[in-house]
Amino acid sequence: MISGYVQVGLLEQAMEVFEEMRTGGHMPNQVAFVTTLNACVRLGRLDDACQLFSQMANPKIVAWNVLISGHVNGGHEREAIGLFQSLIKADFKPTRSTLGSVLSAIAYLANYEYGFQVHGLAVKLGLDSNVYVGSSLISM
Repeated sequence: MISGYVQVGLLEQAMEVFEEMRTGGHMPNQVAFVTTLNACVRLGRLDDACQLFSQMANPKIVAWNVLISGHVNGGHEREAIGLFQSLIKADFKPTRSTLGSVLSAIAYLANYEYGFQVHGLAVKLGLDSNVYVGSSLISM
């Protein structure tokens, strides 16, 4: 139900179902968390998204990507870069989506020194030729 509500743009309803699920004693799985996280981000409720993310037992890379891209799209580039740095410290392997988002944030802030480091990481991971990553590199 949560996913269906999000897919048709009924974001508040999706979040209500998620809360009902939790208050009813049901433990949401990773998909329910990420879908609700996406609803928070799409509503521009980044504080709620961060709080929800912190409640996840073992967030997967998809959850990180939703949170990072949400911050970039919401105009919170510094926070997005901070989240990316936390992701790296937690030993997660960034994906093309992760790198594309963080490189967009870096480009907006004109933080080229850090951009060169992230570019090096993209090369190391073999993602530098990906269209999404490449477009972000060109923007930077």
